[in-house]
Amino acid sequence: MSATPEKARKRVKRSPNYPYCGLADCVTKAARLYEANDDHFAGIEAIAQQLGYTKTSSSLGKVVGALGQFGLIEEKGKGLARQIKVSEAFLDIHLRGESSEEYKAAIQDAVLGPKIYKELWDKYEGKLPPQNESIRIYLLRERPDGVFNKGVVDGFISQFRADLTHAGLDGTAESIDNSVGTGSRGRPSVGDYVQWTNQGVDQFPEPRPVTGVSEDGQWAFVQGTETGLAMSELTISEPPSAESTPTPPRNPTFQQIVEDRPGVARERRTLDEGPVILEWPDDLSAESVQDFEYWVSGLIRSARRKAGMTTDDA
Repeated sequence: MSATPEKARKRVKRSPNYPYCGLADCVTKAARLYEANDDHFAGIEAIAQQLGYTKTSSSLGKVVGALGQFGLIEEKGKGLARQIKVSEAFLDIHLRGESSEEYKAAIQDAVLGPKIYKELWDKYEGKLPPQNESIRIYLLRERPDGVFNKGVVDGFISQFRADLTHAGLDGTAESIDNSVGTGSRGRPSVGDYVQWTNQGVDQFPEPRPVTGVSEDGQWAFVQGTETGLAMSELTISEPPSAESTPTPPRNPTFQQIVEDRPGVARERRTLDEGPVILEWPDDLSAESVQDFEYWVSGLIRSARRKAGMTTDDA
């Protein structure tokens, strides 16, 4: 006797294949392989160690898969004989200056390498809707080759938009524009002033400064808001003029209170532009320390670029 619908086992919906890591993270991971192996092939066990995984880790396969989707690696062999090296496209991204035509072509080819990214880019003809709702509906209900699980769709859209921005394609115009100024769609960083637009309406009377960014890069913490705001809803803007926003006198008795949490290490430094705060679990494994180190190095490189510095600056 067949099972009733109420007792029938629910079928787990698996989302279409998309990159496990964002483009910026994948470029950083490929750089680790390049530092260890130059442009030579290396076995999968060595690759695992260089990326901070064990050779049997499920995350290793997902990371290598993402590197392949972005075209940052070449592979040969199978199983234990599998070998990997960085691709020529990665070398154009890693070694050439960001203003060069070779870099621009390589990074844009990379971001449109994943099939689902190219599908969305072509569907909207390079001009994504400013809000996520229509993309979300398409991915959840209308996509002909399989729809997304609702539990991951919002994270995917945020990653997709962030990757386009990293590659110099903001998805709202045909031309490439990485400028930071009024109305810029660049990726906000701590210290940038932003406008938050939700449902087509600006939410702030005046642009507000970003005080922090979530670890996955999908959310920004903005002065005067209690929760994180989606990166896709923020636009970098010019700071308010001194006339419109007078600076109040500093309270001489004010002390910044930072709540201590068990098991969390914290370092804080106040720069001219504002506070910098780093938090991390104080019991990191050796693998996690390596990932943390490369992540922080990436933040420093991004800050240097934003400040107009090069890697050769003292």
